[in-house]
Amino acid sequence: MAKEESKIPYMLDTADWLLNLGLEIKVCVIDREYYRQSILKSFKNRGIPVITPVKNYKQLKKAKKSIF
Repeated sequence: MAKEESKIPYMLDTADWLLNLGLEIKVCVIDREYYRQSILKSFKNRGIPVITPVKNYKQLKKAKKSIF
């Protein structure tokens, strides 16, 4: 993998490989640099929950208040 090459396809390929082996992925923990809607959707479509740290933006604060 080249230094500036995206790691995202490798992450998804690895998830697919593990799922094809019959393994259950209970959760995927990813770094903040991978916090993109397309990645979250890709994991969700595979039935894989994702945990990632995010900044506490105004929209997130509002969402947390409505949940808690």
